[in-house]
Amino acid sequence: MRYLIVLIAGVCCFGLLSHMSSNNGFCEDCPTPGDEKKKAKDTAKAVVAYGSDYLFETNVNFKDLNIEERIDSLIRLDSLTESVKKEIAFYKTVADKSQEQIYEMVDSLFELDSVPFALINQINLYVAMMPGHIELPDEFEVVKEDGSPYPANAYYHFWSNKQSWYYPDSIHAKDSTLVLVLADERKGMKYNHPLCQKTLRRYYGTVTSPYGWRDGKAHNGVDLELHHYDSILNMFDGKVRVARTMGGFGRVVIVRHYNGLESLYAHMSKIRVHEGDTVKAGQLLGHGGQTGNATGTHLHMEIRFKGLPVNPAHIISFQDKELYSDTLILKKYKHRYIAYPYGKEFHIVTKRDSPYRIAKRYGMDLTALCELNGITKKSKLLVGQKIKIQQ
Repeated sequence: MRYLIVLIAGVCCFGLLSHMSSNNGFCEDCPTPGDEKKKAKDTAKAVVAYGSDYLFETNVNFKDLNIEERIDSLIRLDSLTESVKKEIAFYKTVADKSQEQIYEMVDSLFELDSVPFALINQINLYVAMMPGHIELPDEFEVVKEDGSPYPANAYYHFWSNKQSWYYPDSIHAKDSTLVLVLADERKGMKYNHPLCQKTLRRYYGTVTSPYGWRDGKAHNGVDLELHHYDSILNMFDGKVRVARTMGGFGRVVIVRHYNGLESLYAHMSKIRVHEGDTVKAGQLLGHGGQTGNATGTHLHMEIRFKGLPVNPAHIISFQDKELYSDTLILKKYKHRYIAYPYGKEFHIVTKRDSPYRIAKRYGMDLTALCELNGITKKSKLLVGQKIKIQQ
């Protein structure tokens, strides 16, 4: 009897999709003849979507310990209608269901007089991201201390006050995907923006030179505008590894953090910490200046993992002065790491974005990105458009 029900449900779903594909403009993501022969080069899994509405901006991960609090806080918002609150409450129940039961739930929603497409899209997205599709490594927590006085020594096994980023290739040679917890209030792990409030009021945290190539050379950090002698603050708890004058960096401070990252603050006029100091998030490290190879007063700031550069703008929203996510996914890619916030399922298109740029930004295969979103490599994207990026 059970197999008969599954067979009937499958036939009904096939009939529904066939009807939608023949209904012009109703299902934009329905496959065209011959698509079944195409094979994605990546493991991206398509999400059946009916329109562009979802209950949440990002996929809600039911493994998150704070999931109940997050959803309950949404339900309590006065701006939400009763119908949306009921849909969110209904969505909470999918965490306890098998994939077969979830499909039955979706079928029942299609039978309602008013079909809640946003709820159905959210459930379909959840099914696409169910365990087995996203494989997170075991290091989904702060790396355990190994008795060393140095932070995250289990990642590095190396500490030097005289070298900036000299680490042997062996410490990252076998890396593929890692997950780092950057902030966790329950454990007292916090983030603090590197610029003080006085500087932010004056310059709004303006990035004067982004990460990437500049004058034919790799610019492995971001330049932030500030005044001479403005305060420069530590971003995460950690220990000062370098605090000295060092070549083109001028007066520079490098902090290794307990979350595994290392941050660099260069061109200071004065350093206010010493090598080996334990520092908290928000603690004063030094003051803005123009020492070393610097044109104008600014803060050159870098973030690295195991010595390899990570784009700070992929971790920190310099516009909002906060982290994109408390948890960071790092993908090893040649001689650097691609970083993107855990739980982010969409990329919001900006002025210079293209399918190629977005795929590169998240370390995705371009063909997989296009197939996931029903676009081509030459598609023109609209500013504000949502592009699915979760693999």
